[in-house]
Amino acid sequence: MWTRNFLVALCIAGIHGVRFKRKRSVTATSSCQSIGCFADYNRSADCQCNKDCGKYDNCCSDFESLCNGASCAVIGCGGAYQPGQPCQCSDDCESYGNCCSDYNECSDTNPAPTPTSSPPSPPSPTVEPPEPGVWPPLSAAAERYWEGANMNTKGNVKQRITNGARKLSYGALWTFYKSGWRNLPGQPCQGGVFDVYSTKCWTPGNGQCGGSGYRKEGDCYNREHSWPKSWWDRVKNSAYSDVFHVVPSDGYVNGKRGSWPFGEVSSPTYTSNEGNKVGPCDTPGFSGTCFEPTDRVKGLMARGHLYMGVRYMGELSCCDKDAVNGAEMKEWTIALMLKWNAAFPPPAWESEFNNRAQGSQGNRNPFIDFSDLAGKLYR
Repeated sequence: MWTRNFLVALCIAGIHGVRFKRKRSVTATSSCQSIGCFADYNRSADCQCNKDCGKYDNCCSDFESLCNGASCAVIGCGGAYQPGQPCQCSDDCESYGNCCSDYNECSDTNPAPTPTSSPPSPPSPTVEPPEPGVWPPLSAAAERYWEGANMNTKGNVKQRITNGARKLSYGALWTFYKSGWRNLPGQPCQGGVFDVYSTKCWTPGNGQCGGSGYRKEGDCYNREHSWPKSWWDRVKNSAYSDVFHVVPSDGYVNGKRGSWPFGEVSSPTYTSNEGNKVGPCDTPGFSGTCFEPTDRVKGLMARGHLYMGVRYMGELSCCDKDAVNGAEMKEWTIALMLKWNAAFPPPAWESEFNNRAQGSQGNRNPFIDFSDLAGKLYR
């Protein structure tokens, strides 16, 4: 009798278009505390903490309290990555997709407060460039590229390295890293992607930073603008993805660097596992906060700055910062870059990187190829 009544009920429901639906029981085990605020969409998670979770009604239960509780008005605009904050107001937050909702209200006319302990910078002395060390011989590719080039002025060199140069997309940098920064000669990192701020050897295509994907060293690697993009107001021009200064780096250490200028630090407030340092600057001519990379890449970073000052001369109209004004480096920075350039000549791997960069971007960094060029153009 019960069975017959049940079948009748099913038939009636079918006639009237009623459908029985099994209710799926879900026990939420994920949280923004574990996933991270504004992390990329995770298909395997039972709830999300990205910026669109409200739109799709799949936010974790702690999203509102944990991820929407901070603002740039509280954190302050600019500066370095702030571990533990649910959103960021650093210069790089747009790249990682983890900016606070009021980040657009940040501007260079209302920057984050600077430490009151830093006195005004004294005038920088004129320093003669040191004698450079031993440079490797020019490769065959370099000889062909520079044949007939006039190297006597910044304008002439700029013309040579601009003509034929290709603008890469920001995403194309990931592809370049898989070949351009892999298996460099003389490097212990063979088979993986070279990291400028740590000794970790990254698996090509894996471990790339997205959202708030790093909480400690070794979590992931990202794209470090060694000449920070806030120094030219983040305009997405050729400089935004230029391989000679946008380099693979540990995301956490890159966040600690933020947009601090390069300098020499003897009393660091932060030191990475490899020895990169943040702290008061000891470099003559500037006494604010600096970031000092390890000796392993000081020459590379210096030649990247020297390149930027020529390649983008007259193109970066913004901004007047501690180390630069537009594309023109300030005297104290020039003196330091010339010092590092001479003290740390390009090893074989850097010369090979120059060849690979030419193959991808269509131009070369002349300061990797010519030992005397920096002193000639910058003094």
